[in-house]
Amino acid sequence: MASKKSKYLFFWLPYDVKYSYETFLTAFYLSVKRFPGNDAIHIGHEQLFKDVPSHIPEDWLAGYNSSLPDNEELRNLDKIIWSSEVFAKLEDKLQSKNLVWEHILTKEYEPLVDKFDAEIARIKKEKDIKAIILWSNCPSVKKVASAHQIPVIHNELGPLREPTYLPTCYFDFSGVNGNTEAANRFERYEGKGENFAHFGRLALLSLFLKDVKPIRKFDEFDIGLPLQVEDDSNIIAYSNGFDNSELIDYAKSKSNSVLVRKHPYGRVDYKDIESGAEKLSPQEFIALCKEVLTINSSVGFEALLWGKPGKVLGDSPFSYINYESKNYMSALRFALLNYLTPFDFLFNIEYYDWRITMPDENSIAEKHLFHYLNQKHGWNRENIDFYKIPVELEKILFRNLNLQFVENEKNLTVKVDALKKELTQYKNKEFIKIKKLEAELAKYKDDVNNLHDKVKSLSNELLHHQNTLQNVYASKSWRLTQPLRLLNSIRFKKESSLPLKRRVISLVMSLARKVLSNYQSRKIVIYIAKKTGLYGKLKSIYLINTSPVTQSIVDVSNQSDQSRDTITNTKKIKMLKNLRGND
Repeated sequence: MASKKSKYLFFWLPYDVKYSYETFLTAFYLSVKRFPGNDAIHIGHEQLFKDVPSHIPEDWLAGYNSSLPDNEELRNLDKIIWSSEVFAKLEDKLQSKNLVWEHILTKEYEPLVDKFDAEIARIKKEKDIKAIILWSNCPSVKKVASAHQIPVIHNELGPLREPTYLPTCYFDFSGVNGNTEAANRFERYEGKGENFAHFGRLALLSLFLKDVKPIRKFDEFDIGLPLQVEDDSNIIAYSNGFDNSELIDYAKSKSNSVLVRKHPYGRVDYKDIESGAEKLSPQEFIALCKEVLTINSSVGFEALLWGKPGKVLGDSPFSYINYESKNYMSALRFALLNYLTPFDFLFNIEYYDWRITMPDENSIAEKHLFHYLNQKHGWNRENIDFYKIPVELEKILFRNLNLQFVENEKNLTVKVDALKKELTQYKNKEFIKIKKLEAELAKYKDDVNNLHDKVKSLSNELLHHQNTLQNVYASKSWRLTQPLRLLNSIRFKKESSLPLKRRVISLVMSLARKVLSNYQSRKIVIYIAKKTGLYGKLKSIYLINTSPVTQSIVDVSNQSDQSRDTITNTKKIKMLKNLRGND
């Protein structure tokens, strides 16, 4: 009977975590490119195995020194497709997909246990399973694996990443982010023949630090708070009840000097966030704070590497590192050399085959250390003395810092020179503008002086006329003619106050009076008026515009003053007027 082939089983949670089936896509594509297809079985949702989505750019994995798999590679995978139906009852109960994910991360879910157990039993009929690989915690999978005596490897991107550091990843047989094996492994290892005790913090910082930048501001805040992504598994499942808001309140109860930095992918703009803090690199942020307080952000671990107190309030692989403890350095060294794994070993089948043999901690640390040394400096066991490595690393750190300061100084000098040149050009431009403005100002001054001369000339002329008028007013002839001027002014005012029509009538009436004052002329005018029928109208106009000499005693127009004879006479007069043609 032929022996069964042994394979690694990748279990990609068949659920739209964070409301998307692309949550694990980066890790899945890396596994396809790095891990031999003949040595792997993949379980996941059908969305995971479809052709690469068109919205994903070709250089999506360039930061990991990898490329996207082609569609043929995806089709040729040994894969088992699951639907998300297994989680239907849980979703009906909890409603929120994030709450469903929290349950999957932290608790066993019986329908998933049963389905995965049946799947393992079916696979084992044809193949042996070396280990199960997870990208997030899943107690249900661990329960089944334990029953079948299959190791479970939990992977994730590590806290130290490019371009600042040599990249790392997590490789944990217990869990990732929360419920990890880090503290238990350190407890078993501490004080039992550690081979790397001569590696101090500066040597380790030199080993991992790639991008060295001088920092000029230190300890301006008591506490630094690096916030985290609100729907990350670290917050959803491993925060010990803390969220970003509670973290801010807790820190401010300790001090009023708190620097709050929003996560680059954070979704909430908290009012306490310091403006501009998000532009700080993690190293600049750490330098500005005397202490870093975090739920379980990787910045807390970086703070420990830089020699700053980093307190973790949630569940974290690094919770066991206490800055105030005497074993701080050994705990930090264990995390860097033993627990964290070089990123190059992620989905590396030779490394996985070696780790499932459970090598001792010194072997793990040595393998990791010399990989880093060779990757960064080309050092190996043959070309460098093992005990001189820390000293050489510290020398490199200080030299790089000095070189960086010198380079930074050169860059600043270049910038200063450029600014001086720009300032000179600006001054030249401004000088031309100033000269132009000065010429305009001189012209305006000349215009003002000319205006002053004109004003002075007009003032002298006005003074001359005033003197002349005063002489006229003081003369005897002016005083003698004053009554006549007064009468003329009164007459002018009276005439000017009358309407134009009245003034015309007044003029005509004065002419009429002169004509009618002559007896012969009056007879001729009356004769012509009677013949033409205008006599009555002309007479009425004349009487209206002629003021009576005396006021009548009785107003015959008022009926109360009219006697019987007056009324009779009035009627006779009207009759006569009618007979004479209304004159």
